[in-house]
Amino acid sequence: EGGAMFAAQGMGSPLHASDSQYVFNDASVIDNLATVIMGPNSGGKTTWLKDLITNWMLAQIGSRSFVRSGSFSPARRIAFSAPAQNNSNSVHGRCGEELAWVRPELDAGVSDRSVFVFDEIGSGTAERASAPIAIDLIKTFKALQARVVIATHNLSLREALEEAQLPVHSLHPEILVLTLPDGSIEAESNHCIK
Repeated sequence: EGGAMFAAQGMGSPLHASDSQYVFNDASVIDNLATVIMGPNSGGKTTWLKDLITNWMLAQIGSRSFVRSGSFSPARRIAFSAPAQNNSNSVHGRCGEELAWVRPELDAGVSDRSVFVFDEIGSGTAERASAPIAIDLIKTFKALQARVVIATHNLSLREALEEAQLPVHSLHPEILVLTLPDGSIEAESNHCIK
């Protein structure tokens, strides 16, 4: 059927596949045009995005992907954007710099075989102000039938997406429960996503 898609159970990283402490995750960029992964800073969102892109691209070239099971259909283009650490010299400002790469991609032609991945969105502006940016991008990509994946710690984005009634598949961080050497249990939410 039409459209790029990727679904995996037990998705890992080629760099950490043999690490017994590595958390394997599920991924589903299949049912909805937009997937939003939410969680705290240092919660594993960026790692999840990179694992998704790496495994999708490995599968497309016929190489071994690091998933326990899954299915995919190829993308014509997978584009990834992460916020720059320092854009202080940019004439566009931080938010403008983050989005500057989108225009040439749109001009080059977008189809249902295109995937756009954003690691944070509007990070150079207030959280409430960045939500409309994300919604407009999702609406644009939805109209073009492209997939969009966004990772964010912006909780106001979740509320805005619900208000806009956009079809979004949301993923959330899992709490990692640690049993300490003294037998006590400690729960931490900033180490993994499941």
